[in-house]
Amino acid sequence: MNKSAFFVSIIFIWGWNYNNLLSSQTPYFFFYEIEEGYRDIKPEIIYEDGNNLLWLGTNKGLFSFDGIEFTLFNPEFPPSDDVRAIYQDKKGVYWIGYENGEIYQLIENQLLKWSPEEGTPVVPVVDFAEDNEGRLWFATYGEGVYVLDNGRLINIDTEDGLLGDEIYDMEVDPNGKIWLGTDGGINICSYQNRQKIIESITTNEGLPDDIVRELLPDGQGNFWVGMHEKGIAYIDSRTYHFDAPVDSWNGGIVKCMAIFEDLELWIGTDGNGIWRYSLEDKLFRPLGFGTDLNNSRIQDLHKDTEGNIWIVPNKSGLWRANRRFEILETPFANIQAVYDHKKNIWIGTENGLFEAKENPKTGKWDFLHHLDNQQINVISLFVDEYENIWIGTFGNGIYIFNPSSNRLRHINEKNGLLNLSVLSIKKVAGICYLATLGGVYEIQYSDNPVNSNARLDVHSLKAENSLGANFIYQVYIDSQENPWFATDGKGVSYKKNNNFYAVNDLIVRDGRAKQIEPLNAVFSITEDKNQCFWMATSRNGLFRLNGDSGTYLSIESGVRNLEITSLITDNQGNILIVHPDGIDLMEPVNNHIIYYDQEVALDDLQPNLNAFSKNRDGKIWIAGKNKLIKYSNLKEDLRIHPTTFIEKVSVFLDPIAWENGMALSAENNNLVIDFKGIWYTQPNDVKYRYCLKGYNDNWIQTKDRSVHYSNLPPGNYTFCLSSTEGEIWKNEPIITWTFEIDPPIWKTPGFILGGVFLGGFLFYWYQKLRDKRLQRVSLLEKEMAISQLSALQAQINPHFLFNNFNTLVGIIEEDPQSAVTYVENLSDFYRSIMKFRNMETISLNEDLEILKSYWYLINKRFGESIIFEESISELNGKVIPLTLQMLVENAIKHNVVSKQNPLNIKIYQGEKGWIRVENDLQPKIRPEESTHFGLNSLMIRYELVSGKKIKVQKNNTSFCVVIPLLNGD
Repeated sequence: MNKSAFFVSIIFIWGWNYNNLLSSQTPYFFFYEIEEGYRDIKPEIIYEDGNNLLWLGTNKGLFSFDGIEFTLFNPEFPPSDDVRAIYQDKKGVYWIGYENGEIYQLIENQLLKWSPEEGTPVVPVVDFAEDNEGRLWFATYGEGVYVLDNGRLINIDTEDGLLGDEIYDMEVDPNGKIWLGTDGGINICSYQNRQKIIESITTNEGLPDDIVRELLPDGQGNFWVGMHEKGIAYIDSRTYHFDAPVDSWNGGIVKCMAIFEDLELWIGTDGNGIWRYSLEDKLFRPLGFGTDLNNSRIQDLHKDTEGNIWIVPNKSGLWRANRRFEILETPFANIQAVYDHKKNIWIGTENGLFEAKENPKTGKWDFLHHLDNQQINVISLFVDEYENIWIGTFGNGIYIFNPSSNRLRHINEKNGLLNLSVLSIKKVAGICYLATLGGVYEIQYSDNPVNSNARLDVHSLKAENSLGANFIYQVYIDSQENPWFATDGKGVSYKKNNNFYAVNDLIVRDGRAKQIEPLNAVFSITEDKNQCFWMATSRNGLFRLNGDSGTYLSIESGVRNLEITSLITDNQGNILIVHPDGIDLMEPVNNHIIYYDQEVALDDLQPNLNAFSKNRDGKIWIAGKNKLIKYSNLKEDLRIHPTTFIEKVSVFLDPIAWENGMALSAENNNLVIDFKGIWYTQPNDVKYRYCLKGYNDNWIQTKDRSVHYSNLPPGNYTFCLSSTEGEIWKNEPIITWTFEIDPPIWKTPGFILGGVFLGGFLFYWYQKLRDKRLQRVSLLEKEMAISQLSALQAQINPHFLFNNFNTLVGIIEEDPQSAVTYVENLSDFYRSIMKFRNMETISLNEDLEILKSYWYLINKRFGESIIFEESISELNGKVIPLTLQMLVENAIKHNVVSKQNPLNIKIYQGEKGWIRVENDLQPKIRPEESTHFGLNSLMIRYELVSGKKIKVQKNNTSFCVVIPLLNGD
């Protein structure tokens, strides 16, 4: 690393008053826009199932979301578009409640109506729950609650003692009792020995508000209560004692909540956006500044198992934020040091010292400039026991500043500090250690050091004192209160019992001893909970020192960037790896690394060396180039691997009900296995590996989410699947599916004993039938693949591109706007080809849209030499992809197109269920060479898909192709 480049930078003159510039500390909100075609859909509820897959109840049906795709699940005859409740029971069955009271079960990706003998409600079903006895409860808005006991449906309503039949929320306490939020307060219900037991909590028992909109259990089994007018309250589920954190709530109706244990409560309101209630300082702060979430109606909140918080607003789309990280934008171009002290953040920059203060009511921060009369370049900070700020500068020594008294003391050569560039400051056992470009300095004092008459004993430690080098990047204090020194060129030294020890050339013990490459430059040091030391080196990535042995972790071990600027251990024992591209989180036992960058706004971080602060409570602030990152320890048991599961198994493209140990008949040996790895933090980084033991034991890596096995021979098989969000495979969970393919019946002993002649005849017949089926599937797949290839080759061949580019060149100077439109249509045309190339059929309307983009290109090329007419009224059917475009292209390819002989092409409705594509017959004198492949392939595919045949009609003046519309279902 170039030392001058690291420490010397351009002085930036600030053009505004820092005191007036406000910023907010907030997680980065990532917006997911629902795909085209679903734009009018508004999610209303969100649910996470046992595979950590998210489900959305919307005004247009049920959707799943895996971080990449939204998938719609709707019954054949949907009762209502509005899904109000989603639940997966202990047996894995999904229950879906609708606005009109009907209930459906999602079984094997099909929504099936649930019809109990007693009937379902006629009012909205708003929630599901399951008690400790496995009984299913569902709540309604208008008919109270129902409990399903041994197949019998029992209703509990106001006649039984409920405070209201309109239920807003339902939760289960640790004892299996059902808690209900109603318009009259809270009911606690149970059903024992066919007896309905109901307790009530109202304002008479201390509930601040009768209207309870939300109930949220915490990790202790108690409940947070969200109310209509009075905000939130906390209730002990055993004593029913209430604690109301706020006397005067002005945030509006509480609609939903989510909790991060011992950290904070998120509150979604009806029209006032999101609020956070800190469980540490008991303060409310608004969230969502600068986004559509601000002052919006929040329909639902959900905390997932990765540490993400999901937000469902009343508008279209879905929002996510990772709660580990919060961003505080600053007005500084280059933050070089940061120190967290008593909730105020001290910031060191090239332009001096600043203090960031948060307004506890608004959550906004302002930045105060201290010592603005001093021209100091601050590169390190430390706060001593006297509340003094020790300011390490580049080239100007140490300043000791007391903000309360405004006293300032300068430590430089006069005090014995011979090198004036101080990179790191730490204190332990009464000694303040300074890392400089000229060794380490020890400073001891017995009185407040900011006082000018206080004695400072300054002692210099040089390379000859076993430091190894005089250029020191960092001072680190370990768990035994020993100081460690990261040097430039001589590894690491540490001081123990007033003796110095060098860590440089070590032995790696990995089964055989070998000498490692010297550590050389070390930029940062940290210690994990097992007292192993981790060091960021200049060339070899991470170095782990365990006792007297060590090993490197580099790119091959999953370290994605070797330019590591800081290493920090959080209170959970994880190690934060800070580098220019983001922040990675490593679990040091298995060395599993999670990457955080663009999707949490940590890309292009560009941090300075060791520009971070960790306070006694474990809060960590990390300085980026122009922003501060706050990292919070989450006490939840979070996942560190994607959740991998098999989504669907198909035999000859037909989904089947699959289970472990199942047997498939010999003819059902053509399998497609679809799978997913759920990792919402970086979903596009997930990759898979799989193998089929008994067929091929070698692991195959892919980013695809399906695998096809054809013609599997009889035998026992185990499909193994794993996924990772990182760069390497290490300790990722493996899921398996075991199955058997039975031998064909003609190989069984009973069949052989039944008669060789009959067996031979049946086998021959069976083989013929099976071969015909396989041939049909193979032929269809082949024709689709050839057609896709043909379509792509035909449209990206040099002549087509040359003609389009010539047309584009011709209109760029004359009409730039038309050139832009031309490029857009060309892009749309190719996008359509890529989008529909893998589909067996598409709607006629979609095929017409492809044709419109293609026709625009042709029209620009030929102008008035070609005339196109389209009159189709029936748009409900389907066609093979690119049918119309290919027929139009054939007409142009084989006929004269000129101003003297313009080519007329018509597409119009024939008899019901048929579309006619007709063109003038004016053959070229020298026709282009043609294999007739396109039309022949189209005819074959139509016959395979539908059994219908394309008609070709030709006379002396016209050529017409009549295509059948396929079933629109």
